[in-house]
Amino acid sequence: VKLVSVLCELQPDWIVGCPELVEVLKSRWHSSERKARVGMEERLPPMQVKESKWLAKCFISYIRVKKLEAVDLIFALLSSFITRTRVDFSFLRTFLSEEIVETFTSDEKKQLLEKFFSHYKAKGEPPEFFAGLETLVFPIFEVESKAEVSTVMDEDLMSCIIKDYLGLEYNLDAARTEQHRIAMLKLATSLIKHNSKELVAHRK
Repeated sequence: VKLVSVLCELQPDWIVGCPELVEVLKSRWHSSERKARVGMEERLPPMQVKESKWLAKCFISYIRVKKLEAVDLIFALLSSFITRTRVDFSFLRTFLSEEIVETFTSDEKKQLLEKFFSHYKAKGEPPEFFAGLETLVFPIFEVESKAEVSTVMDEDLMSCIIKDYLGLEYNLDAARTEQHRIAMLKLATSLIKHNSKELVAHRK
């Protein structure tokens, strides 16, 4: 994994031409063995602790080229922020919150948001969902609110968010955790702050 990571740094586009290798790396990321190693980092030598960091850097090189074609990897990387680890993933946070937000077109960001909310609605809002709000969704809202013309938020996407995530009946569900309620409050606040015009039609 380290060798592949080094090759990606030296020749960033190289990994795009190795689809079979990418699938192997994905399997490594999702494997129960890697997750078990993360859970016992304090007993591992430094080289093994860096495994997840090297994998993440390989995926970043791939995402830079493939963009929305690698949306599954973008979502997979969110697990890095919900696991206790000695690895510094600040480089990943910068990539998601700054590079993607700045380099994806408005249409690509719109599609990313649609896929994000659809994906995690089907998944039942796991912890990765809350990490994604902080590292992807809110930064996109903020940047797009400053654009002269933004096409990221439209009627359909706003309706999806209101209906599936902010509806009264949905949020009165006693099964919702405190983390969920806080996250939904932040989401509503972000929409009001950055997408107030689009939100007007949905005010009760």
